[in-house]
Amino acid sequence: MLSLGIGKSARVELRERDLEILSALEKWGVLGLAQLDGLAFKEDAPAEERVRLFFNGMDRRMYTLACYKRLRGLERAGLIRAHSYLNHPRIYGLAERGHRLLLERGRAKLLGFRRGISETLLTHELTVNAVGLMIEQFLGLLARPEHERKVRSADPQAKGKPVRATVSDLWIPDQEHPRPIEVELSQKAEARYKELWAVFATSILTAVRCSTSWAG
Repeated sequence: MLSLGIGKSARVELRERDLEILSALEKWGVLGLAQLDGLAFKEDAPAEERVRLFFNGMDRRMYTLACYKRLRGLERAGLIRAHSYLNHPRIYGLAERGHRLLLERGRAKLLGFRRGISETLLTHELTVNAVGLMIEQFLGLLARPEHERKVRSADPQAKGKPVRATVSDLWIPDQEHPRPIEVELSQKAEARYKELWAVFATSILTAVRCSTSWAG
């Protein structure tokens, strides 16, 4: 257990679950309150309930639960940042101090982290992350988001360089049959699909159409 000071007197005792939250924010870039609740606090909840949470299904009761209270503590410690948007419930991202802690503890996967996101992209990003969380939590497969593949790895032994060209929303790595996944909220322009098909000609490109009716 690690104790971190907040200001001059208050302290927060970090547990393994806190480090898992920091690691999740490093990987996914941004996650909603409900998504973090489903990932870190409701591991044993029924699948239907976890799906609702992964799609950031919110109500005011969420702000009275253990997840929100713990995130407030991590925010006060300077480890995470809360982002407020007019048309979205509270969104969380990693802070400089939180990423530095992951590096110091050997838990960081990336040398950088996402510092913010435009509100115009937020619904799509949260939906992509919801699909990625379901792939990992329910199917037991590794799902790598675009953000993770565009930042240099913290592992000095890692092969390859960050991706700079066209990237799918998610990538399921597999030695023989890697699978790029596009998450759709609306129909893309035909030119965008042709570009993706050209890039991923040797893989199976999967498009997932999502409803965002659960988003608060």
